[in-house]
Amino acid sequence: MFFNKSRQPKNRLDQAVSSGLSAGDDMVDSFVGAVRDMRQHAMPMLDRATGQVGAFAHRGMDSVRGTSENIRIGARRASNRTVHYIKDEPVKSMLIAAATGAVLVGLLTLLRSSRDRN
Repeated sequence: MFFNKSRQPKNRLDQAVSSGLSAGDDMVDSFVGAVRDMRQHAMPMLDRATGQVGAFAHRGMDSVRGTSENIRIGARRASNRTVHYIKDEPVKSMLIAAATGAVLVGLLTLLRSSRDRN
């Protein structure tokens, strides 16, 4: 064995090794203490952040559910209004549908002819 802890160092090399080992032990102890302190302070912050992220996600999902329900309700209302309008004004509804169809056919024809030119 190079160095015996029970005896005093015999020469400068032993003293340097002893000093280096002691400094290494101090650094390890300091590092362990820093990690322990960081865990004590960081864990509560991480727990709070996790809780806040979870609450934010929950609110976001609730908002999406509410919005999709509002869209469904709006679509049902529009559908009901359309049906009632068609029942109340059948001739007008047929003329509007025919005009809309004619405009769409005209647009499709224009798009097709401009695409064929290119």
